[in-house]
Amino acid sequence: MIFKKFLLIVALAGTLVTLVPSGGARASEDDRYWSEDGTVAAGLFGAELLTEPEIYPIVFPVVGKTYFSDTFGACRDGCSRRHIGNDIMTYGVKGLPIVAAHDGVVETTSVGLGRGCCHIWGLVADDGYETWYIHMNNDTPGTDDGNGWGFAPGIEEGVRVEAGQLIGWVGDSGNAEWVAPQLHFEIRRPDGTPIDPYPSLLAATHVDLPRLAGATRFDTAAEIALDGYNAGVEKVFVTTGRAFPDALAAGAIAAAGEYPILLTEPAKLPRATKDALAALQPEAIVVLGGPVAVADGVAADLQAYGPVTRLGGTNRYETATLAASELFDDPGVVYLAYGYSYPEAVSAAVAAGNVAGPLILTDDNHFTGYARSYLASLSDVEVIIVGDTDAVTPNVEDAVGSLESVSSVTRIAAGTASETSIAVSEATFPSGTGLVYLATGGDYADALAGASLAGKNKAPVLLLSDDGLAAVDAEIVRLGADDVTVLGGPEAVGYEWILPMWNRSVGNTMPTWK
Repeated sequence: MIFKKFLLIVALAGTLVTLVPSGGARASEDDRYWSEDGTVAAGLFGAELLTEPEIYPIVFPVVGKTYFSDTFGACRDGCSRRHIGNDIMTYGVKGLPIVAAHDGVVETTSVGLGRGCCHIWGLVADDGYETWYIHMNNDTPGTDDGNGWGFAPGIEEGVRVEAGQLIGWVGDSGNAEWVAPQLHFEIRRPDGTPIDPYPSLLAATHVDLPRLAGATRFDTAAEIALDGYNAGVEKVFVTTGRAFPDALAAGAIAAAGEYPILLTEPAKLPRATKDALAALQPEAIVVLGGPVAVADGVAADLQAYGPVTRLGGTNRYETATLAASELFDDPGVVYLAYGYSYPEAVSAAVAAGNVAGPLILTDDNHFTGYARSYLASLSDVEVIIVGDTDAVTPNVEDAVGSLESVSSVTRIAAGTASETSIAVSEATFPSGTGLVYLATGGDYADALAGASLAGKNKAPVLLLSDDGLAAVDAEIVRLGADDVTVLGGPEAVGYEWILPMWNRSVGNTMPTWK
């Protein structure tokens, strides 16, 4: 399975800041270079360094969680030489992928094991600029034996590579053998003059999976809507981006009806939402939530983009059932989730949208009157509870099953947000589902906005967390998905979270280890 590759542009910050955390591992202090036979090669001893800032367009050379600082030109060995690159630190982890910073030809490599391994002294671009990659891995995975190999298959002198292509792995070879794993990275002009890589690293693009993202949750929701829908859409749902209760029911409704969701501040319509509405030109706008969630002033502002109606009750339970009654005519399936926990409700919303059913909410140990009345008004309905018995207790399950209108009650139960999304995916989507969306399990906004797009494309939304990455990747494999799209920016879904999926997409089986 080959994922579609995408490079996410990261803007250069207005102020250059040092990215070294307190207590971080130290970089190597000796940056002389080793030749193939292990002898010291000529470094820059007292050479004049280029100090004017210069940004060379590159792909960030390490995939995963890193930090680095601007140590270019720092004294080494009593200033007998200078540090002519930046050390990209990996929090003590070996085996993170190294990718080509630009298109070019591999000029010189060190191929001996032990101290002489594993460096690329010159990946030469067509314009003559070149980048250097030093301290690549020389250990068998899980050891510090010096008997491994740092280059990806096929990477050797004279080979042409593309920007973002896997070329090797981070290690501690050469004179970094007694310090933390790192990549010493250099950029040199065509005449051989080193330039400070720091500004270029800050401005670099990152190897990534396809990503729908903006600077804020409102921007991300707008990007998702504009990616999936064209001008003249029948309806747009607008709900609060600051509190999940009233917003939860919007996911199932929008997913089932294939309508986009946009988010708003409770008292102010964000610019990104306005711009998306102007582009979508909806025939109707539905505000989901009461005036506390979305103020009357915001509803009035929305009138500039189309006729507005509101679906909002006195609480989250009434809002969900009002929305279900308004938009679903005697559905055959209804999903039920705990009204105070968004992971179950977000996952249920995606599943509900896939089968064109609503999502309603209940308290954990009390079958709320709004949910009871709504289900009682239906005929021969299947109820699917999403959440374990802590989220929706057996008392509620029994009360639901006692209704004459309910033909069956089943439960999709799991623990964490990530596990819940996987369980819903397993119960809803068969093998052969080619598209998967990924979102953080730590907040509801990106997954909620993506629920409509997932419903439109009949695809699951899998929620990510630190302890659930392997399980999410296994579910992607089960689905057979070859198209994975991330919902949210790097702050929401970090590069280290998508590393397992990216590794598999490029055939990288090298493990990482401390």
